[in-house]
Amino acid sequence: MSKFKILVVEDDIPVRNLITTTLKSHNYNFITADNGELAVM
Repeated sequence: MSKFKILVVEDDIPVRNLITTTLKSHNYNFITADNGELAVM
């Protein structure tokens, strides 16, 4: 079974860290981007 990957796009570092910490604690796979432009690359 493959897991989905979540894309977190957030330019506010503390907010991004909170989101990714929460995702890690629930064993989600994710990648991050600082802004929308980087997210579509």
